[in-house]
Amino acid sequence: MNHKSLVWLMLALLLGAYAVYALFSNQSGSVWPLLTGVICALGALGALWRLREEARANRE
Repeated sequence: MNHKSLVWLMLALLLGAYAVYALFSNQSGSVWPLLTGVICALGALGALWRLREEARANRE
């Protein structure tokens, strides 16, 4: 695994962990933690997609 792939993996893990935290720690019922969690989850999915593209490019 090269350096660029490792960066995408760490970003995906970080954003995914923050998304889970934001979604499950919303005790007040506010919409902002929900919106933040969804945005971070989408960012994590984007980082996973980039990780997959980097891995595919490295194999070729």
